[in-house]
Amino acid sequence: MQAQQTTSRPTVGYATFYKHCASYPELPKFRRLAAQFTKKLYDDVEELLRRERELDEAIAEYRVREGHAAITFLDCPRGIVNDVKLIEQWSEHGRLLRLYGKCFGHN
Repeated sequence: MQAQQTTSRPTVGYATFYKHCASYPELPKFRRLAAQFTKKLYDDVEELLRRERELDEAIAEYRVREGHAAITFLDCPRGIVNDVKLIEQWSEHGRLLRLYGKCFGHN
């Protein structure tokens, strides 16, 4: 019978981390460059929210011109908008949203 090894190091620590890495292979990649990824995600969110505010303002202006109440893009069906410039702005917002989703592995 072999003697059981003893160690002063905690038995949890990295064992749990490597177990999570086996389940989520992107974890060590993110952890290595966590500060950079966090900054990138923050910048992407800020850009997305800025474009969303601009889109909301453009939709509100369009709706008022058409004689309707001002609403946000979340409340406005895209199909009722006939303004080409507004549709392009809306498409750009959608592109940024999809790009942001790719950061999390969503296509």
